[in-house]
Amino acid sequence: MEYQLLFDASRQGYAWWMPALGLGLLAFELLLWKQRRQIPFRRELVFVFLVFSILFTASLTIAAFTGSYGYYTKVQNRISAGQYQITEGPITNFQPGGVDGSKVESFAVNNVTFRYNAADAGNPGFKSESGLGGPLNNGLYVRVAYFYDPERDQNIILKLEVRK
Repeated sequence: MEYQLLFDASRQGYAWWMPALGLGLLAFELLLWKQRRQIPFRRELVFVFLVFSILFTASLTIAAFTGSYGYYTKVQNRISAGQYQITEGPITNFQPGGVDGSKVESFAVNNVTFRYNAADAGNPGFKSESGLGGPLNNGLYVRVAYFYDPERDQNIILKLEVRK
């Protein structure tokens, strides 16, 4: 049987926008720090606020980067080592996600359930919801490479192919 590749996590890069957002906010706060003497409020309050916000933003950015990049490399290492399972068959129990990404989309293949949300930035697997133009529906014959992540309590889709 011939398959068309829809998604392959091994070809996905790291989502750099997450730590970049934190770095952008940190840069803005450092500009405020440089201009703190021109801010027309009590200097002690400005000082305390800026120190707290800079430390908080730096800590949050470091935590977001180490957590997300660590998980990304863990998934890439799993792919390289072949530590995943494969199931194939028609999609059953398809539950579409919301157009706004507010609802989790789910489906099953051979009694293996998959669920995901397009808004889940921490999930490096497939998460293209049908409400947002995703390709899945009941009866579609697919082959799915995945692994179960007990920390997230979900199957992470590493590769998704559709039978031609």
